[in-house]
Amino acid sequence: IFDSLIKAEAFGTTDKVAGIVNVRYVNEAAYAATIAGARGRGMSASPAVVADGDDLMDIIAFGHDGTDFERAADILFQVDAAAGSNDMPGRIMFRTTADGDQDVTERMRITSAGRVGIATTSPTSLFSVHGNSFFSGIGVFGSTISSTSSVGVATTSPGGGAEFAAQT
Repeated sequence: IFDSLIKAEAFGTTDKVAGIVNVRYVNEAAYAATIAGARGRGMSASPAVVADGDDLMDIIAFGHDGTDFERAADILFQVDAAAGSNDMPGRIMFRTTADGDQDVTERMRITSAGRVGIATTSPTSLFSVHGNSFFSGIGVFGSTISSTSSVGVATTSPGGGAEFAAQT
């Protein structure tokens, strides 16, 4: 996989820096150093619109396992709905490889609607967490908490519905 990429390597055991550094000097606040990836279908002479679900850019971290480099995690940027003129809905997916596995699994997603999902690929609210979760030291003010199963706040054993317990 690395043969087709531009590489920056550090050799030896004392080298501490290897990578690509992007530095920009400008006297305006709006122009940061940028890492960009662009994708289109078709060819460079006649590009075509991307489709819902197309990968746009992937930032990948590999580690050497004693035999070869294996993917540990990545951040994948995809098209999140039909694209059109001056309209490019996008989503960001954070994926990691579990211990003993070789493939990445999506752990968190931010949709084009601004919804964040943890352990779900289809968040139905602004913040959706699926599976067993533990929250410590949080406060809820002026909001409604609803549940289709058990929710516990400041308790170690939630019952049915929502449960709140004061701790001192």
